[in-house]
Amino acid sequence: MKFKLPLTLFCLFLVSCFTLYSCSMPQSEKEEIATLTCNIIGETRNMDGAMRIKELNAARERIGGERFLGTDEDIRASLRVGLCKELILLDDASYIDFYLVNNKQNKDFIKILDSQPIFSSELNGKWVLVNYWADWCPPCIKEIPEIVSFSKKYPEVEVFAYNFDRLEAKDLRPQIKKFGIEYPSIITHPKTVWGIQTPSTLPATYFISPDGEVVFASLKPQDEASLSLVYEDLQNGV
Repeated sequence: MKFKLPLTLFCLFLVSCFTLYSCSMPQSEKEEIATLTCNIIGETRNMDGAMRIKELNAARERIGGERFLGTDEDIRASLRVGLCKELILLDDASYIDFYLVNNKQNKDFIKILDSQPIFSSELNGKWVLVNYWADWCPPCIKEIPEIVSFSKKYPEVEVFAYNFDRLEAKDLRPQIKKFGIEYPSIITHPKTVWGIQTPSTLPATYFISPDGEVVFASLKPQDEASLSLVYEDLQNGV
């Protein structure tokens, strides 16, 4: 006697298998899908809005994301400012919709590795520390745990890492894990946000005041004690 699986159960089985595969899909594969899709919808000149939305939704479905809730104008805006991949990769598409709808120019976006982007205006009124680093720089690696300690000692300070070599996400993630960088890694170049030029040497550390001004720059290694002293002096106007 042959066993026949009901069509409904079979369909549910296929959906379950697809869901499990999507959840277990490596991040690198998801990024490849996002990159390819963004290239297609960005470079195909005769593609209309409905097709762009269809292609983007197909990509989100392949990686297990929710349906995109925005418009074609949102997609075109994301292409102009380099946020197309986020439309595909972010779990919550409505979050990126909010930014695209409320700020079409997106001039002050700060992209953060494996996290939702923020507006630079969200940092207004806060002290910010930015540290340039690279895996080939021994002093950089040595000061990472010191910066981690500083960030825990002063949780009110927004601490960001920026990779000097501007590595791709797939190459940056294992290094962040290897060296124990527990604070956020920004993808947006600090020059576009705070006017900080690429330093001539490493390590390089900068403090930005609550007014958004760079008030301290150092091209030598720091530790928790030296960072604490600088921060407290800056707070006291020294």
